[in-house]
Amino acid sequence: MHQLKYWLYKADNFYSTQDSNSKWIPVTLEESEQQNETLHINVGSASIVVKPGFNPTLLAEVVKALKSVC
Repeated sequence: MHQLKYWLYKADNFYSTQDSNSKWIPVTLEESEQQNETLHINVGSASIVVKPGFNPTLLAEVVKALKSVC
């Protein structure tokens, strides 16, 4: 019983010290009949279409900039 209380205490401390500044955003997936390889990303009121061969660094910078504005 003592060890169970110990692990419950450790788990409680672990979850209470996690970064509370993290924010989750909703993701909506839409089914389509066509099989295409594009990804549509909405950040605020902006919409980004990502196609195969995209530059991941550029995409990350654009999303970061949009998050600060939107």
